[in-house]
Amino acid sequence: YEAELEVIKAYKKWRIPYAIIRPASVYGPREKGPTLALFKAIKKRQFIIIGSGKNKLHYVYVRDLVKGARQAQLSSRKEGDYILAGKDPVTLKQGVTAIASALELSIPDWYVPKFIALVISYPLEWMGKAFKIKVPLFPSRVRTMTTSYFYNIQKAKKEIGYNPQTSFTSGIKKTAKWYEESEWI
Repeated sequence: YEAELEVIKAYKKWRIPYAIIRPASVYGPREKGPTLALFKAIKKRQFIIIGSGKNKLHYVYVRDLVKGARQAQLSSRKEGDYILAGKDPVTLKQGVTAIASALELSIPDWYVPKFIALVISYPLEWMGKAFKIKVPLFPSRVRTMTTSYFYNIQKAKKEIGYNPQTSFTSGIKKTAKWYEESEWI
C-alpha cells in the first residue's frame, strides 16, 4: 500500500503514468504456493472442507493476469488501479471439487464445522510451536478457509478492456496437467 502511495505521488509530481495491478489469487502452471499445496493435499486425500464450503473465493489464471497487466500498460489512461480476477468467484466446495475432478478424484461429502476446527486448531498450533513442527491446522488457516474473498473487476473491464478468458475449471485442468507432467504432484 505504501508503494502505491509513492507511485501516486510520483504521478502527481512528475506526471509519470502508472497502473496499479491488484490480482486475486493467482494460479496456473509453475505456481508453487497455495494452489500447489491444495493440489497436493487433495491428491494425497488429506484435504477436508472446513465450514460449509459455501464461502466464495476469487482466482485469476496466470495468462489472464499477464494479459490484463499488458492491457493496463498499453492503455491510453495515464493513471489507474485495477483488480484483475477471473470472471466469477467460486465457492470453496466448487474449487476443491474442480481440482479433485481434474485429478480424477472426488472429495468427501462431509465437512468439519468451523467451530470444531477452531477448537482443534489452537492446541495444534501450540504443539507446532512447542515442538517446532509444521502442523496442518491453525486458527488463521481455519479463518482463511472459511472467509469469502471475491472482487469486482468492472473498473478493469471498462477502463482497460480487461476480459478474462479462462474459466476456473478450464484453468484448473491445465494446471493439473502441467503439475502431473512436471511431476510436481
